[in-house]
Amino acid sequence: MLTAGAGGDRDLKRAMGSIRVFYTITGVTRFWNGMLQDDQHCAIDPEHLLIDRFPKHWITRSLKNVVFSEATFLDVADTAKELVFTDEAANFKYFSDETVDNVGKVAIAACSEFMRGRTVTLGCSKIFFEDADWGVEVKENKKFLRNTFSWLLFEDEQ
Repeated sequence: MLTAGAGGDRDLKRAMGSIRVFYTITGVTRFWNGMLQDDQHCAIDPEHLLIDRFPKHWITRSLKNVVFSEATFLDVADTAKELVFTDEAANFKYFSDETVDNVGKVAIAACSEFMRGRTVTLGCSKIFFEDADWGVEVKENKKFLRNTFSWLLFEDEQ
């Protein structure tokens, strides 16, 4: 599992320590330098995205909603599958110049199978925090994480 939050990889070059060096395994080619915002689909405020639509996948099975706080978005290659994505109304605040633009539907989480292993990449690390407003206890975040770790451990094949 690989996570990044607001700011992504801060636009570091791969040779300088960017987590993009793992793209052949994760299928994620870029972690954007900024933070997602959505005034229409939020819990608390626009930086706490309320996600209620999911593609069909073992990890997202029976999920109704999760909250991703202070998240960045991912560029995902064809070798990976998007698991969590924003709504068309999502905006992105670029940290390089503080501009805010509509980015539409973009991936916040993705999974990939590489050789005999699996990876999940999240554009939000705050989902692991024990905070009643935006952490593991909010909505179905705990269920999402439980499903994620179960899939990583190949429990879907048992």
